This record gives sequence, C-alpha cells and structure tokens, in this order.
Amino acid sequence: MTGKTHLSMGALFGVGYATLNTDGSQDWLTLSIGIAVATLSSMLPDLDHKGSYISKYITLNLKTRYRSIFASLIGILLIAACFYYHGPLWIALTGLYVLIAAYVPHRSFTHSLLGVGLVGMISFLATPNQVYFGYFMAGYLSHLFADALTVSGIPLFWPNKTGFRLARIKTNTRWDIIIRYVSGIFTVIGLGYLVLH
Repeated sequence: MTGKTHLSMGALFGVGYATLNTDGSQDWLTLSIGIAVATLSSMLPDLDHKGSYISKYITLNLKTRYRSIFASLIGILLIAACFYYHGPLWIALTGLYVLIAAYVPHRSFTHSLLGVGLVGMISFLATPNQVYFGYFMAGYLSHLFADALTVSGIPLFWPNKTGFRLARIKTNTRWDIIIRYVSGIFTVIGLGYLVLH
C-alpha cells in the first residue's frame, strides 16, 4: 500500500481503538493525541524502505546509498546514549529497532511478529501510564494489516519468508485508492460517533 493509504488506515485504526476503548475517562486532548499517535505509528514499519516517508524524514532525505549508514548511526547513538547516561531501556530498544531496520530488506523484520514484539515493548516502556500504548499498537498493526492485503503479503513469521496474505491487491492501483478513501470515510464516521457519544 502507498504511504497515504497507510496514514488513512492508521487514523481509522486509531479511531477504532478509541471507539472500542473509550469509557468516558479520556478527554478530547488525550483522544486527539492518541489518534495522531496511531496515524504516525502506521508509518513506522516502512522504516526499512529507503523511499518511504519515514525513512526520508529520519535520514534527512539523504541519497539512497547513505540512508542505511545514517539510520544505523542514529540507532548506535541512541543505544550508546542510553547506556552512557543510564537512560530508560526503551531508548536503547528504539536504537536497536532503527539499527535493524537500516539493514534488513523491505517487508521483513519490521513487518513481522518479532517487529511487533519489539515496538510493543518500546511503546509499553515509553508510555508512563500506558494511555497511548493501545493507540501506538493499533497504528502499527494497521500497517501490517494493509500490507497483508497486497500481492506480496508480509512475512509474519520472519525469518521464515513465507508471505502471509489476506488478498491480492496491487499497490498504487484503483483498489489501493478505494481502501484509502473508504478508510478516510469510516474515520470521519468514527470521529462523529466519538463526538456524539
């Protein structure tokens, strides 16, 4: 799926999570931040793709051949800073995730249960009261769900490379665009429900 479709589905999954888990205790600021967290975390699995929005952003849009080197330096610096300054473990784990994503092929580790486990641990440790943990994971999982709808699928049980596939949609085709707009429509409907509820 394209980056725009991932953002749309991330927002939808964030609204879905809020709709299913809002018991009236979350204020509008918390809900808004949570949905934004889900939307942004939906881009994270594509850190392993040199042409993705998140990869370009983190590596300052460097030329492709320098992106892996720059990303791995960021990962190493996060790990070193965490241990040198006795920082929280989630910073070192974030560095590990970035370091792995810098060198693995696209749709491998970051699109697998191992990747989900690592980002889940990072998110759980980084969120003081776990308010945004569910939103973060909803966004991340939305990306895997969307890519599982494509022809290539995802290697859910990586390092086993067998593709897990729910459909056979080609990226950047009519169906990709339909999914993007349908996700957007249901996101608006979900937000309306949250407002009126």
